[in-house]
Amino acid sequence: MSHDNEQKLENALDLMRRMPTHNLSKHLGDLVDLCPKLTEELLSAVDQPLSVRRDDMKQKDFIVCDYNRDGESFRSPWSNIYYPYIEGYLPPIQLRAIEEELNKAFKVYTDMYYGEDALSSFLGGFWEGGFRRFPLLKGSTKLGPG
Repeated sequence: MSHDNEQKLENALDLMRRMPTHNLSKHLGDLVDLCPKLTEELLSAVDQPLSVRRDDMKQKDFIVCDYNRDGESFRSPWSNIYYPYIEGYLPPIQLRAIEEELNKAFKVYTDMYYGEDALSSFLGGFWEGGFRRFPLLKGSTKLGPG
């Protein structure tokens, strides 16, 4: 990265630290629009709240985060397809089979201990020369009367 881009990244991250957190995703998107050459660095450097996408093939929701992101797309642990569709990184067949079994087990655990409104994803893949595993949980709170 050039010195000029390093300075732009440092300034963008400094600006993000000063912005209200309740609109974090919008502010980050605005910065990416302003500095498209820094997209990858900004998305990797700024922690965002977990969000959810729908796997249209399996009709299941899944958690999106840096660990299943490839550019602007996210790989579903249920169908192994990226949304929006791209031909991104896919784990090898043996690791994909393990990921599928772990997702089934993790779903049972999540339902038992956190309820059916909670969402879980178990992601696996190769990063920085080794296999990594990432269990993710996202709870949902439904407020009742009073």
